Amino acid sequence: MKWTDKKRKIFYFSLSGALIVSLLTLTIFYSNRAKKYEYELRANQQNAVVQLSEYIDKINTDLKKELYSSGTEIKLHSGSSLTKNSACAKSVLSQISCPDAFLQNTYKFLAQVSDYTETINNKAILGEEITDKEYESLEKLISYSNKLVSEIEKLYDNYEAGTNFKIQSNSINADLSDIEQSMADYPSLIYDGPFSDHMNMENADMLNSEKEISKEEALKKAAFYIGLEEKDLTFSGVESGSFDCYVFDTTSTSISITKKGGYLCSILSSNRSGEVLLKEADAVNIAEKYLKKVGYDNMTSTYYTKDDGALTINFALKENDVTCYTDLIKVTVSLDNGRILGLDARTYLMNHKSRSFSEPKVNAENAQKSVSKNLQIKNHKLALIPTNFDTEYLCYEFLCTSKSGDDILVYVDANTGQEKQILLLLYADGGTLTK
Repeated sequence: MKWTDKKRKIFYFSLSGALIVSLLTLTIFYSNRAKKYEYELRANQQNAVVQLSEYIDKINTDLKKELYSSGTEIKLHSGSSLTKNSACAKSVLSQISCPDAFLQNTYKFLAQVSDYTETINNKAILGEEITDKEYESLEKLISYSNKLVSEIEKLYDNYEAGTNFKIQSNSINADLSDIEQSMADYPSLIYDGPFSDHMNMENADMLNSEKEISKEEALKKAAFYIGLEEKDLTFSGVESGSFDCYVFDTTSTSISITKKGGYLCSILSSNRSGEVLLKEADAVNIAEKYLKKVGYDNMTSTYYTKDDGALTINFALKENDVTCYTDLIKVTVSLDNGRILGLDARTYLMNHKSRSFSEPKVNAENAQKSVSKNLQIKNHKLALIPTNFDTEYLCYEFLCTSKSGDDILVYVDANTGQEKQILLLLYADGGTLTK
């Protein structure tokens, strides 16, 4: 069919019209979809504000009950409620559009408020007296919860009024800024708990008295530790943290040496193992000899895991017949030829110090009375156990078997005779793990 100019114009006009209609339809569809998404997100935000107001108010009430109650039962109930409400408050707070760092002090308060009350409640359970200083800290927490209640009420009022409460609006960001500003002078809280401010001030005690070595001295040590020439290593910089390290690289391996003392801190190799030729016992023996070579003596193997042709062994310091689980080093050995593929001594470097072990106040015979009658004790030994809050205690480690055949480790405080911790031993083709 021969196209005339008129037909051609009609065709292009019709095609253009169809395209415009399609584009308008798509525009309307995606516009409605975006509005629906924005509505849902705004509704979730608004709901979060309502919930946040309720949780902060409950936290304030629970804290006051903690302060005014003298009975253990009420303290435990309010403490349990604080744990739940502070966790919920953090969850709903994260639903309000803002970066976490923007509310750093607010999140810190919510983390510490339940952690601190749990710490003093544990003292009450043990019959220990809560000090005036600890009560003063509780009063400080209450004063800041009062501020939070006031600021959250403003945020809630804005929501109720329905004025300018939009996603990431200047209004809500200003309210959030006011909340954080009310916590600007939130004090450091030092106590025996994992969220205590002293946990961020940790330093490696064993390195404090050590002299700082030069980069050249560190290079010599690094070359010796991995059996290469100095020219084969490249300096890549200084790694900062609780303690500083010189870091050197090869084409496949990174090694770090502490600035103070020149201790081997870590080895990380990208080399892979080949065919498995070594037994686990051989790999453990190789790792133990390597630790002695690099200056870590009196280390005893505890548990290991096997993966992808390599064995990773956990070593703990053994001192005066006490296994110090506080001072740990992990070593990874290739099961093809015994190469050292990895080492991590950070936990050892952070925790190791000169210790004097006093005679336990409770003997093993009395300590085992705290072990459940449902368990059969196979053997026991003295061990030093780390807590979640940068402390340690001497205890008896009882290796037990349950009626169903499970192996279980029970830790009983060697000075109080109280059960402190239970770990389940899990055996698999990959080694032994604890849970």
